[in-house]
Amino acid sequence: MNYMEQVAHMLGVELGEEFEIKSVPGKFYINNGGLKLSGREEMKLGATLMCILKGDDEIVKLPWKPKFGDVYYHNNRFGELHRERAEDNNLFDLMIVRLGKTYRTEEEAKAHKEEDKAFWDEIRKELEE
Repeated sequence: MNYMEQVAHMLGVELGEEFEIKSVPGKFYINNGGLKLSGREEMKLGATLMCILKGDDEIVKLPWKPKFGDVYYHNNRFGELHRERAEDNNLFDLMIVRLGKTYRTEEEAKAHKEEDKAFWDEIRKELEE
């Protein structure tokens, strides 16, 4: 039996989801074949996966990016939660995706509420200078 889906879940990612590793350059993902380096799928990375599993290294999640038509959540500058649908002609959607401030679920957005409020406050301070 293959346990890579459970391993991915345990590490907080989904099969095929790209992420970074704190001390190793590049983007990685996990599939049923194990840990893979994007663009270099033939490389054997069992030792790197073992370092992650032992806690000697860690996964750095990349911001989720919605596709056109996807529902996403974000926090405004007051910390208020909003639900949107990504549209290709909506400049706001394009900007907030580029800033990495879109979340797949309401729970994820709520978890980043204070961080996002501070992010928007910092931008507002720059405009006041």
